[in-house]
Amino acid sequence: MPELTVTVRDKHAKAAGTPVIVCGNSDYTVRFSFDSEWADCPTKTARFVYHMGGAVRYTDVLFAGDSVSVPVLRDADEVEIGVYAGSLSTSTPARIPCARCITDGEAVRDPPVTDIYNQLTERLAELQTGRSVRRERLRTWGSAFTGGMTWAEAAMYKWRDAG
Repeated sequence: MPELTVTVRDKHAKAAGTPVIVCGNSDYTVRFSFDSEWADCPTKTARFVYHMGGAVRYTDVLFAGDSVSVPVLRDADEVEIGVYAGSLSTSTPARIPCARCITDGEAVRDPPVTDIYNQLTERLAELQTGRSVRRERLRTWGSAFTGGMTWAEAAMYKWRDAG
């Protein structure tokens, strides 16, 4: 579980080191190191501010102690992490860059050529019979279009007749 450290001194929050959060993950934790100003605040709220789809969004997470889980971030380039509590003790945000994950973005999935059920059924038939269902289907389909010739024979005649 990746742990980020954020130090809060004189109301200023600062991330330790050079952390990067990979979007789409739920296992990040922030461990705060507070100065004495926060001693009377057993319960605090961490605010995570990020840009998503052109809009500024935030998630508040209530916590006790000094550790809090980071909410799952999507399509974020950066997250600002701050804390507030009590009669409005608040901090500046610590800025942490984010790296987009493979499931971020607006890519459109190509439809599969055949569904997974058919692929599994064909594979089981191959394992049981020792013959390739797909190869048999191609041979049958190919002979219907090539007058009973194999694909290689049909390609050879097509090449010969073209030249």
